[in-house]
Amino acid sequence: MYKENLIREAINKNFSLSLKKPTAKYLQFDAIDQNYIIEIKARKTFYEKQIIEFSKFSFNSYYAKLNAKKFIYAVYIN
Repeated sequence: MYKENLIREAINKNFSLSLKKPTAKYLQFDAIDQNYIIEIKARKTFYEKQIIEFSKFSFNSYYAKLNAKKFIYAVYIN
């Protein structure tokens, strides 16, 4: 949670966004604003291909479409 907050703040600063943590229960993403929903992953290891769970991808893609937003999968590698 703490790392997600730091990543969300860095994204806001570097891309001039106003992402906030979603307040509704049972959502499968970590940040939202008027244009985007973002799933944030913090990893210790670099992988050539990043993988997202299919159910999470499906839910977030559909949620974004229903709400006229774009879904982004943001991966931070420490």
